[in-house]
Amino acid sequence: MPLEMHELLLVFVVTLGTLGLQIFLSLRKESYWGLIIPILIVAYSLYKLLSTDFFFELASNYYKFASIAQACIPAILLLIVHFICRKIRKNE
Repeated sequence: MPLEMHELLLVFVVTLGTLGLQIFLSLRKESYWGLIIPILIVAYSLYKLLSTDFFFELASNYYKFASIAQACIPAILLLIVHFICRKIRKNE
């Protein structure tokens, strides 16, 4: 079932809003503010992944690791944004 145009627009706006909030929090004086969103995303992703029966039915540990790594990709991208912003703030 493909996404309709307004659903796609909503996903785009939420993604840009999250990215903007991440940049805003990462540029603050205290560095821990920028870690809030990635930690929440990792916690939610692991909760949703571990609450499914599919994860425990996987035969190989390789597939389990790949599922966890795939669930954490958004948090990894936000951490990259965080470290870039911290480097920019340090150079000011």
